[in-house]
Amino acid sequence: LIYPHIDLPLTAIDDFLSLADQDPFFAELDAILCANNYVWNAHAEKALLEFYDVSLTV
Repeated sequence: LIYPHIDLPLTAIDDFLSLADQDPFFAELDAILCANNYVWNAHAEKALLEFYDVSLTV
């Protein structure tokens, strides 16, 4: 997925846990996705948007 207001390189979901050493946020995303069979979901999106302080309200 691409979020235009977030500066994040394209990253495979399978790599999130290994990237946690560089950025602990990836560990949080990995835990969220693990609970949902590694399928991107509303909880993961909410965490991502909150982490990058992106608001979708007008």
